[in-house]
Amino acid sequence: MSPRSLILSGFLFAPLVSGISQAVVIDTFSDNSLSEYTSTRVLDNGATNADVSFSSSTGSLVSTYGSGTGAAEQVLLLRNDFSLGVGQTLSVDTLFSATGTQMDFGLAISGAGAITSASTGDTDTRDLSNFLAIYLRPSQDAVRVTSSNNGVVTTGTGVLGTAETLVAQLYITRVSTTQFTVGYIDTSAVSHDALTVNFTATDLGSQIGFYADLRATSTSLGSLDNLAIVPEPAATLLGAVGLLALLRRRRD
Repeated sequence: MSPRSLILSGFLFAPLVSGISQAVVIDTFSDNSLSEYTSTRVLDNGATNADVSFSSSTGSLVSTYGSGTGAAEQVLLLRNDFSLGVGQTLSVDTLFSATGTQMDFGLAISGAGAITSASTGDTDTRDLSNFLAIYLRPSQDAVRVTSSNNGVVTTGTGVLGTAETLVAQLYITRVSTTQFTVGYIDTSAVSHDALTVNFTATDLGSQIGFYADLRATSTSLGSLDNLAIVPEPAATLLGAVGLLALLRRRRD
């Protein structure tokens, strides 16, 4: 580990000295298992079968589209053994190469209930569950937000223009029982809020995980790693975690 990494590590893992709470790392994807997660299609324009798959065989989370139709398929990959409390931030490290492929991949939370899967009878079930997702869309050099709130689906909001290679982390912060702020940390450890979303339901954050919208055959996008919950205050620690992750990737 480099001297700069040692300094940052000392800062991150000395909460009694700094007064900043330690992040709870939920998944480093080092065990090559996604058994804690449930994958559910919420949109399938192909209306045939599940074409989006997830893997952690590389030590980080990747998502791949295996169909030849090129039709959009949106999937939530969620777990319910952790929840996001008020004042906490859910974060994940991102590593994307430059690409023009039309796909989305990022972070998501949902309510406590089961997510209804899309089928040939109903190819769009996003309005049947409450969820919030922030993700990278490399084809537009953008970070974007999608939400489903009490039956109303809103897409393409809170758009922030940035190259995918300049994003180090995505985050969702729970401001109150019904209000969430989403954004990203850039590779200079600067935070960028994209949007604040208000929900009517109070159980958002009962399930946490990921969102993917893929449509490029036999192609994966980037990778996500180190899913974590950061207690309040989040901003300083998030930026430091993002910078440390960047330094580690550059070292590796």
